[in-house]
Amino acid sequence: DVQKIRLEYPNAKVVTHPECKPEICDESDFVGSTSQMLNFMRETESEEFLMLTECGLSSRLQVEFPNKRLVGSCTLCRYMKSNTLEDILRVLKNPAPRDIITIEENVRPRAKKCIEAMFQYTQM
Repeated sequence: DVQKIRLEYPNAKVVTHPECKPEICDESDFVGSTSQMLNFMRETESEEFLMLTECGLSSRLQVEFPNKRLVGSCTLCRYMKSNTLEDILRVLKNPAPRDIITIEENVRPRAKKCIEAMFQYTQM
């Protein structure tokens, strides 16, 4: 419940993905796509946020905005849970055309930063 969270974290901005329930979106400070959420966090002076989105984005935001605090919990993506080690191995060894994605040139440096951060975490 957004109202309960606002009582516990009165300074937190509630940032929501548009796939959330309409009543949640209505109570949020910002509703937008992943890139819009990133821009909102970058542009706002607020330092505390409740992200109503998938956990992976919350992890990325913690790396990208170390001076901003994320409060509350994240929601796991059901599609990520459907990945198996066998599927990952198959894609790495012999990807089908549907498995291949192309990252836009202007997005690559930021994506690389996130991937490098993931590898750094494995060294801890």
